[in-house]
Amino acid sequence: MTRRFPESKLLTTTAKVYIGSIGKRLDNFEMLGVHCEGSFEDFLNKVPSQAEVVVDYSVEKVQEDKIRYSGTALIPKPKKPIRDYTSGHLSGDFNFFSGPGPDA
Repeated sequence: MTRRFPESKLLTTTAKVYIGSIGKRLDNFEMLGVHCEGSFEDFLNKVPSQAEVVVDYSVEKVQEDKIRYSGTALIPKPKKPIRDYTSGHLSGDFNFFSGPGPDA
C-alpha cells in the first residue's frame, strides 16, 4: 500500500521562507517538482516518502472536470561525515568497510 503524504505538510509558502523559518539552508535539501492532473489522493501518493514538506503548493482548475495539483517536495540531503582533524577519525556511525577485519 502506498504511503499517503500528510495534508498538514502541504504549504503555500516558498521554499526560501520555509527553510528560513526552520533555520536551515536551501543547500540542505533536494527539490523535486510534484504535479498531478487527477485526484487529490493521487497527488498525495506521488509525493516522495522522504519529503519533509511540499512548498509552493497550488491547485488549478484546468478544465471543467480536471484539476491540477502542483508543488515542490523538499527532501533533506543526507548528512556528510565530518572529519575530526585532531584525531583523524570521522564522526558519526559510518561503516565504510565490509568484510572481515585485518585480524581475520
